[in-house]
Amino acid sequence: MKKSLIFLSLVALLASCTGVSVEKAKIKTAQDSVSYVLGAEYGSGMSQNLGTFPGGLNAETFLEAFVNGFEGDSADIIVDDLRAFYMEYVQAAEAADKDTTGAVFEPANKDSISYLIGHAEGEGTAMRMESFPGGMNMVAFLDAFVNCFQGDSARIKVENPQMYINDYVMKAQSAEAEKAAQEAEEAAKTDENALAGKAFLEENAKKDGVVTTASGLQYKVIKEGSGTKPSTADRVKVHYHGTLIDGSVFDSSVDRGEPISFAVTGVIPGWTEALQLMSVGSKYTLYIPYDLAYGARSTGSIPAYSALIFEVELLGINE
Repeated sequence: MKKSLIFLSLVALLASCTGVSVEKAKIKTAQDSVSYVLGAEYGSGMSQNLGTFPGGLNAETFLEAFVNGFEGDSADIIVDDLRAFYMEYVQAAEAADKDTTGAVFEPANKDSISYLIGHAEGEGTAMRMESFPGGMNMVAFLDAFVNCFQGDSARIKVENPQMYINDYVMKAQSAEAEKAAQEAEEAAKTDENALAGKAFLEENAKKDGVVTTASGLQYKVIKEGSGTKPSTADRVKVHYHGTLIDGSVFDSSVDRGEPISFAVTGVIPGWTEALQLMSVGSKYTLYIPYDLAYGARSTGSIPAYSALIFEVELLGINE
């Protein structure tokens, strides 16, 4: 009965498949353009990849289903176990490929599997595009996808599509990072942890032996070593004891009884700066403002906007 329902649904679907068309996008902004170019790349690439699928797929059925899935429509064909249905088809196709009699593989469920894969691809692509840096014009993407999948020429052509897309993504990510930093800075003006950290560091800077760098990092030399100083290209071996400004311990290799090794650039900015000031054998106390630590995000038992205190001993370089 289930296969009969699939077949009837498919007959109705194919009866309506006389070519796939979608809304034509109006290209006015950089976002519109990159969305169209990306859609064109996806469409032409997907069309080429269909031929590599075991047993082949029905391109028109795939495209119809892709559009449905991308636009959020429910699938017209439903199976209880899509993976099992898919594997049965693939196994039959692979068996036919090994057949030496010259028989042609003509599976009855080729259109069904084409539809199911197309719908899943459409849903998955839409989800990925929703998180595209700088936003995505979904209409422009789908317009270009359908055109290029069907072999039509793209309305927008660029010399190097991948470079064009990458350039847009880098600029969008930079803008988003700048916006996030501005928002974090504004939030810090009223955040309790940020205000407490700022007050602590202002008072701490007045204490004997405390040095404040241009970045706002503060440190105090407990013991000055005589070895070499690490660079950003090095790995270091250290012992450390980390607390919040209220004295709460959040991490300590000293308490664990085992030092740790890591890249100089693989830690928070305050550590990266401080390590390059230290010679092997040195022990410093670091007072790190939130923007050189974990910023506006909480991590483990460290609340957002927390200033941190570390006692750090540099044991070796590249050991």
